[in-house]
Amino acid sequence: MVMAAVGSIKAQAPPRAMVIIESTVGVLDPVEKILPAVKSIRPDARLAYCPERALPGNTLSEMVYNDRVIGADDEAAGRQAAQLYRRFVKGKISRTDLTTAAAVKLLENTYRSVNIALANQLAQIAEHAGFDAWQAIELANKHPRVNVHRPGPGVGGHCLPIDPWFLAGADLDHSSLIRLALEINAAMPRYVAGRVGALAAQLRLSSLTIGLLGLSYKADVDDIRESPGLELAALLDKRVTVLAHDPHVTSRPPDHPNIRLVPLSQLHRQAQLVVIAVDHQEFSKLDWGKFRRLKAVIDTRQTLSPTTVEELRARQVVVSQLGVPQAPKKVPIRL
Repeated sequence: MVMAAVGSIKAQAPPRAMVIIESTVGVLDPVEKILPAVKSIRPDARLAYCPERALPGNTLSEMVYNDRVIGADDEAAGRQAAQLYRRFVKGKISRTDLTTAAAVKLLENTYRSVNIALANQLAQIAEHAGFDAWQAIELANKHPRVNVHRPGPGVGGHCLPIDPWFLAGADLDHSSLIRLALEINAAMPRYVAGRVGALAAQLRLSSLTIGLLGLSYKADVDDIRESPGLELAALLDKRVTVLAHDPHVTSRPPDHPNIRLVPLSQLHRQAQLVVIAVDHQEFSKLDWGKFRRLKAVIDTRQTLSPTTVEELRARQVVVSQLGVPQAPKKVPIRL
């Protein structure tokens, strides 16, 4: 799509045209593919690469206040692009070459992907070793040079599951860590599905109806691209009835015709086991007393408060939390 966009400006490009790319591309793409395409439009055309840094749901603010990196094919192009961005960017602007700018963008998302993979493996270790992964992460992050991310049922969106492959693809012989992290994160929906199956067998639930809370790839947005919740729904739907609810997703995803998207009231009436796949704010305020047939809850995002967990268990509802053993060796944190 980037190459098609570059080609589309050929008829309109003025002398010394400046072409700026923000889309994520491979490390070598700006120099090996995009720059030759730009020069084919006009030999005096210039290219700058300024990777986007924007959080869905807060894009405009982040475009203005985030620091930005600009890569260019020469000094003049770098200066020209920086002058343009200084008109609206209040953050610091750093200039570099095209290849480094592309690597910066991929490194940012690869760092997050690897960090989340570490958290996901810690969650699995914690369940077997008998400690609370969330408490361990909270305490470890009090170290001034530690910033462990949060575990979950997988990673989604258009960046984290995809961008690290662009970086790894530049040198497959020296990217085993990146590829392993991607595999760990991609396996998390299947891991959660296994937890659901084990809990259903433990409770001897037949003709099981599962309520899946959350289809977007992250909290409080409607973006379902690469959502682990969608994959989890597909895995579970092979064996049981799955009813999905997401307050931010109002229509069935077109690529997932088997998803049964229902109002919350239908989960109240029918769900026997509820899986929390996304930590939407609405899910932290649910009235669990309305779930009439509820036997178990699996919380993959630490959405339930300790008080809610106690209340559910007092009703003989089994609560299973990702990264927490059934009987954790846990003492209160004293700050």
